[in-house]
Amino acid sequence: MTNISRTILNTQLFLPDPMRLNTYNWEVYKIAIHALCHANHLQEHLERHAHADGPCAHEDDLRKWDEDDQLCKALIVLNIQPELLARACKIREAYHSKDRGAAYLWELVNGCEGYFSGSACKKRKEVC
Repeated sequence: MTNISRTILNTQLFLPDPMRLNTYNWEVYKIAIHALCHANHLQEHLERHAHADGPCAHEDDLRKWDEDDQLCKALIVLNIQPELLARACKIREAYHSKDRGAAYLWELVNGCEGYFSGSACKKRKEVC
């Protein structure tokens, strides 16, 4: 059995503040997340659902996929401004779900594009 381990520095998890998702920078955020995932060899996790496509053949491959998928989910969520994340319960639920992967979370985040713009962000407490 292979010991799957990766050392990630905190600085490798966070985008610079202006690139973290806020009410006006969706395109910048999406490009930055793709670049961050590419740099960490996780880009496949933004598009592929592991259980639906069955990309893994061995137990070690499954374990690596799951660990990488959790890292990808963390990259997505850690780079959303807290005031937006606080109002996005479906995104928070998907992040904590063991049954939903990074691709599902990424679809949810992309589905919110434009919802948190300008004054709409101030009118709503939570998006569920």
